[in-house]
Amino acid sequence: MLGKLIKHEIRHTFRSVSTIYIVLAAISVALLISSAVGITVFKALANAALIIGTIVMAVMTLVAIIKNFSDTLYGRQGYLSFTLPVKGSSLLLSKILISALWLLCAVILMILVYIVMYISVMGENGIESLGTIKNLVEDMGLAELLPSKGAIITLLVIGAMLLLMTFIILIGFIYFSITVANTRALQSHPKLYGILVFLGSYIAVNAISNPITEKFPLSLQVTSDKVYIAAASMTESEAMFSYGIAGVLFKFIIAVGLLVFTGWIMEHKVNVK
Repeated sequence: MLGKLIKHEIRHTFRSVSTIYIVLAAISVALLISSAVGITVFKALANAALIIGTIVMAVMTLVAIIKNFSDTLYGRQGYLSFTLPVKGSSLLLSKILISALWLLCAVILMILVYIVMYISVMGENGIESLGTIKNLVEDMGLAELLPSKGAIITLLVIGAMLLLMTFIILIGFIYFSITVANTRALQSHPKLYGILVFLGSYIAVNAISNPITEKFPLSLQVTSDKVYIAAASMTESEAMFSYGIAGVLFKFIIAVGLLVFTGWIMEHKVNVK
């Protein structure tokens, strides 16, 4: 049943986010064509449109996630959703997975768009500029300080995991806030209370996680030959790059707890209109 819920979520949410994705893809193609034929004015306009478009895409993706969760569970479609022969936790899990998927798609598309913009701006000089930077680094004796290929791959993997955790954190707080705002005690103004619950809970957790990030002895260390997780705070490290991950783990645990609590509220306390 979870598979059917996921398929339905993909079809339903695709309508909300596909338009801006298609528009960005079309502008990117137009930008590459204008760069190839040397239309400077059109290239400048396309670059500006892409910058604005990526911002709009990020906002629209987040809005689509919030609207889909609110409308399909606590709006007119709420009764239909909750009469399905599945637990509230299954409904919640399907929405978490698809929301994380769309957020990931938005990040990947933003990266691709900026690569296209770089190619457009640099043109044939792009490769030459990269070569110049490489020669400059080597001449200054900085090449030995750069991470090895294996370290870069490890860093990308860990970075992807941290990014996914960040998605879950954001989704957890949003879904918890919307669900709490649709309980009987707060249902008179669900949008207002949803915003207040989100801001209150997120600010409170961040106030705790920030000092944990800086002081707790757990951090991601990057040296010239390896990337590893050390039992040391980011302020105590002597590595070329150090990032405290204890705060992210703390927020992730809180977010998972909020999602579990959200599933329980959906099954026992939610008041569907």
